[in-house]
Amino acid sequence: MIKKSPVLFILLLVAAAHEQKFEKPLVITLRNNLPPLSFLNLDHQPAGLFVDMWNLWAEKTGKKIKFHTAAWNETLESLKNGAADIHGMIAYTEERSRQIMFSQPFYELWLCVFFPKNQE
Repeated sequence: MIKKSPVLFILLLVAAAHEQKFEKPLVITLRNNLPPLSFLNLDHQPAGLFVDMWNLWAEKTGKKIKFHTAAWNETLESLKNGAADIHGMIAYTEERSRQIMFSQPFYELWLCVFFPKNQE
């Protein structure tokens, strides 16, 4: 007969809570008005290049994610107050580095203006 141990029971509860913690989706905040990178589509769902990138990351890693799309200032605030776990698209500055950690850059964006050559 197996003797029931309160210690074993507590360890099982801790393990279950730990597992649930990792099952909680990562909340990724992105701007809602920066097409084609991140925006809300006609159905008011997150869309854009960075939404696709994060969805692919979630698929490849098996991590659950959800998006919090908002205006620029609200995305920063959601990261600061813990409503979001990750800011999905933010440039490094010295000031920001005092408050948040940065990964290595994962996407270089070189913006250009295009116009017909005959209008030089």
